[in-house]
Amino acid sequence: MSDFFPSPNILLLDKPVHDGQRTLWNEQLSSLPADVSGTIQSLSRDHFSSWAAGGTFDLYDSMKDLSWQILLSIFLQLCPTDEKYSTFETLHETLLRGQFSLFPIAVNTRFWRSPRSKGIDARKQLQELLSRHVQSMDSACPFLRKDIVPLDNVASNVLLFTSSIAVKALASLLTATLSNLFLFPSHPSLADQVRDESLANGPILLNSILRETERLSPPVVGVMRRVHQDVIFQSPPGQAPILIPAGWDVWMYFVGAARGSAVYEMGEKFVPERFVSEGAQEGFAFGAGPKTCLGRDTVREIVKGVANAALVLDIRLEGEVKGEGVQGWLGWKTGVSPEAFARDLKQLPCQRPRESIQVRVNRGS
Repeated sequence: MSDFFPSPNILLLDKPVHDGQRTLWNEQLSSLPADVSGTIQSLSRDHFSSWAAGGTFDLYDSMKDLSWQILLSIFLQLCPTDEKYSTFETLHETLLRGQFSLFPIAVNTRFWRSPRSKGIDARKQLQELLSRHVQSMDSACPFLRKDIVPLDNVASNVLLFTSSIAVKALASLLTATLSNLFLFPSHPSLADQVRDESLANGPILLNSILRETERLSPPVVGVMRRVHQDVIFQSPPGQAPILIPAGWDVWMYFVGAARGSAVYEMGEKFVPERFVSEGAQEGFAFGAGPKTCLGRDTVREIVKGVANAALVLDIRLEGEVKGEGVQGWLGWKTGVSPEAFARDLKQLPCQRPRESIQVRVNRGS
């Protein structure tokens, strides 16, 4: 990962350096969600207003487009009409293809260049462009307003904040969220239940739906971590404990961790009201502990803002979620096999349906 997101990058730091940098970044971003709330809702309303009544489109593709708009606006103050906007988007896509290329060697010849080679070159171009762009940004920008983290560190981390991985992860979470609000098989729809002014707990229900969506449909399936000391996991009765020796790399699978029956009743099932009452254990969409995702609160503000914009505009989406694996991803169907997940979902670097969720737009009276 360091080839594509090199230091200084807080994601790649370990103790003890990580702790000090994390404190600075937590303070730098502390007010960002509140500061950009209006921008998120404005961009979302404009996006939804462009949907033609009766039109049909791919929900994920639409959310990916909106995610680019929101992230490039929040962190770089760019809009689609800016010349730099398309440049950043194109270079980030090239970087991502190189990072996850099945051909893991950088080859650069006169006649052919490997995706990895192109991706590394895109990263170098992005670093230079981002460094200049951040230096030129007005300090009144909500992202820079705190002025706590040095600008070279800011530019390096913006490479990740505005990356295709971040965009695809956000698009995945937004796709799952709108699918649950509008397409989950209930009557009235969950969106209409949240809109119902006669229900005093509408905002509480919306918050519960958002947390339940995070739990079951985390945008990133997991992360790799290196074990620095021997770890022993207790096994079920009758089985020997599991030793993970220091030095091993461990894949932490967020999707499975948040569905355990020992923690959640009906852990595989989407229960909209699960978080209406306090006390339910949150999932692992943003990790946990000292390395909890730095952007968690900002992402949550984005998802809430997008959902609220759709609800306020009285949009109705009609469509069908096909594929047993996709229904399992959303928690609409339980007992779905790993084979069905693999067949119906793209899971690297972020989860999304292999076949598009086609939705039709209607508008309320």
